[in-house]
Amino acid sequence: MNILTKTDFNNLNEKFDEIINEPVEKIIVETTFPNLDTLNDSNTPYNIKCAILFIDIRDSTGLVNEVGTKKAVKIYRSFMKMAVKCVRCCGGNTRQFLGDRIMGVFLDDKESDENPISAVEKALNAAKSMNTVLDYSLNPKLSKNSKKFLTYGIGIGYGPALITKVGMKSKGKTREWGDVWIGNVTNYASKYADLAKQGEIFIGEKAYSKLNETIKSEYDFKEEKRYKNGKYYTGYITKNQYLDYCDELCDKFEYPVKNTKSRKKENDYDLLIELNKKNDEIYSLKKDIKNLEYKLSKKSDELNDYKLNLIKRRVELYK
Repeated sequence: MNILTKTDFNNLNEKFDEIINEPVEKIIVETTFPNLDTLNDSNTPYNIKCAILFIDIRDSTGLVNEVGTKKAVKIYRSFMKMAVKCVRCCGGNTRQFLGDRIMGVFLDDKESDENPISAVEKALNAAKSMNTVLDYSLNPKLSKNSKKFLTYGIGIGYGPALITKVGMKSKGKTREWGDVWIGNVTNYASKYADLAKQGEIFIGEKAYSKLNETIKSEYDFKEEKRYKNGKYYTGYITKNQYLDYCDELCDKFEYPVKNTKSRKKENDYDLLIELNKKNDEIYSLKKDIKNLEYKLSKKSDELNDYKLNLIKRRVELYK
């Protein structure tokens, strides 16, 4: 019978003690990608500053339901090949294949390099490349072949990440090792991809700060604040960015205009976001009022104590 045995349980229990009690040591990697094959199964991760890009397919469940699993295989294989190629050509490495989304990692060039490029600029180049391939090649082909096209969002963050090996040594040929990139940069880049609308690239404030004024002007960024799952995310949006030679390519794919029902749904969503925003403001104000009430009560008690002490002193003076 294939089941976790008492021995397996005890082995895991011992391993948890080993992992939890062992201190986490950092290996600093500045401008080169870590060799994950030599990364040990221990609490000694790599520590690396990088730009992380996520591209996410919208409504992937609905996509499979609409076209069927066989056509979905073609779509996913094409999408992943597109993403890996664009990341690789722009100086990055691809990590975390998650079916309907993929993560690209980019490092800053050394300052001593000739014409050094920042990690964020590389990520933007990759995003621009993805837009070009999707809108001038893949989506036109998918639309013709399966009457379907991909909508997607791209998010970019910048900051430190810890890279650790996870999984277990495999007894057979199946690979059961992987690597996880842990840090706010990963979490936020993923959220930015969720928040980006079709045709947008959403980058975080830290990523934006790494760009020079020429690049900022070239991409015509606009500051934006968006709401998701009870939290606001501030960043910068750029729209409709393509490679310079896109005019030499076939006609650009035109996304269908949303029908009244879709627009109404989007408007309802915007209203819901605004409602949540107002609720958050009310909650914040109530919290401030409670804090003020507490401070007022405390000051009132202090004043009463002062009055009482003053009365006691007067009584003692008149004795």
